[in-house]
Amino acid sequence: MSRFLAFTLLGVLTLGVIATEKPTPDRPKLVVLLVIDQLRYDYLTRFDDLFKGGFRRLLDDGAVFINAKLQHAITLTSPGHATISTGRHPATHGVTANNRYDPKYGKRVGAVYDPSEQAVGGTGSTSSPRILETSALGDRLKAEHPEAKVVAVASKDRSAILLAGKKADAAYWVSVDCGCLVTSSYYQTEAPQWLAAFNVRQLADSFYGETWKPFLQDRSLYERYARRDDFPEEKYGLDTSFPHRLRGNPPDQEFYYDLMNSALGDEIVLAAALAAIEGHELGADDTPDLLALSFAGVDRVGHDFGPFSQEAMDQILRLDYVLGRLFDELDERIGLRQTAIALTADHGVLPLVEHLALQGKRAKRFPKNLIPDAVNRAINKMHPEAGEVVAYFDPPHIFFDLKRLEELGISREEAEELGRQAILETGYVEKVYRHSDLQGEASGDAIEKLYRNSFYPPRSQHLIVQIKKHHYVDRAQGSTGHGSPYDYDRHVPIMFLGGSIPSGRFSQPAGPVDVAPTLARIIGVPMPPETDGRLLKEVLR
Repeated sequence: MSRFLAFTLLGVLTLGVIATEKPTPDRPKLVVLLVIDQLRYDYLTRFDDLFKGGFRRLLDDGAVFINAKLQHAITLTSPGHATISTGRHPATHGVTANNRYDPKYGKRVGAVYDPSEQAVGGTGSTSSPRILETSALGDRLKAEHPEAKVVAVASKDRSAILLAGKKADAAYWVSVDCGCLVTSSYYQTEAPQWLAAFNVRQLADSFYGETWKPFLQDRSLYERYARRDDFPEEKYGLDTSFPHRLRGNPPDQEFYYDLMNSALGDEIVLAAALAAIEGHELGADDTPDLLALSFAGVDRVGHDFGPFSQEAMDQILRLDYVLGRLFDELDERIGLRQTAIALTADHGVLPLVEHLALQGKRAKRFPKNLIPDAVNRAINKMHPEAGEVVAYFDPPHIFFDLKRLEELGISREEAEELGRQAILETGYVEKVYRHSDLQGEASGDAIEKLYRNSFYPPRSQHLIVQIKKHHYVDRAQGSTGHGSPYDYDRHVPIMFLGGSIPSGRFSQPAGPVDVAPTLARIIGVPMPPETDGRLLKEVLR
């Protein structure tokens, strides 16, 4: 804790004084779009009486939408962040998954992969926002006010870039290649002075020797609000109990990976956000600026330990503290009355299937190769010379090697139908959607509509697999994930704070797709809501 306070104090001391000219009465000087990667809504209710920082402020003084759900089925980080920033479904913005099989490169690539760009400020991924097929909130703000500043800071490259959009001043993320903050040459060809100064501090390296210990001194609270600490199926049965030590030594990538995959990583994102506020002079004049932030600690801890673990509880409490510090700094430097804050999430997460099984639920996990093997066998039964025709399987996606199918004289339609039948016969799948199923006339089925909202024909997988509820594709025991149309992956928070936003709890249906159009209305920027979305009028005065 003392190390974190030192970092925060250093960020405060280096911020300098931001001009505080009187804003227009109905328009904030700064919009802050917060995305918490993998934040389930029930975290807010389960830990309500333990919050003392940012979540406490949001719950007590903000507008809280208690029935907010993602309106698309493939609930993953990249489509979630793109939906939040553009106010459009993946069917429109074109980002359907975290990874895709790209025949141009003959391999799986990340959503924002762009080999024509390079990392700036340090070593890192080659990324850009060119995959976006529509405008983000920052793009629309720039179109109306070219002098406005748009900046995103995140743990992951895809989160920062998809929140920032195409016309942003910069998108920054923490690279595990160097433990430093980097951006893409798409935005800037040289590192700005403030970024170079930030990286000289080597904040990641200063965590060497640290261990992740419980945030609260009273360990009995963890037993009361979570399950026992040494639940054997957590993290593949390895390192299941506090304290958790970071592997490796800086500058090893292993050390940086462990740091950013622990509850400590969000502290670096906060320090970077504070430095970016100063470096870009955000909120310094009456033209509204946009700061988009994504914290991924919850996601990384949730995958390893599950949402009912003591680690997940500890991470949420640490994030509450981090958000509290952020809000205090915004209040001191700009003023929350001159700031509009929106917080939401890109997806939730499935509890560990072993945890669900103990509660009497029909929950199972099954090996990843089961589905592609079934598809290959079915096609080889009809075409013995086919061999492996599945190019890539990343649940819930099946991509065929279309070049191989063409060489064999097998139509894509035949491969899709044979694959669909084979997958259904495994017993682990609820339904399989072919391209023709999602391009034809809608059936009116609610789940199908969610898949249609996730479907973008030029990039969507050839078969989309709806795995059964409470089922997960992974090893015999271990981690968990998301990506389904079920409520545990779709029910997320939406909260607003600051400016003239009223406080209260609102039960009307809403979704993260509604957040950007609502923020646009607050700052007077044209951005109509999605056809099945709405402006969140409860926060508009």
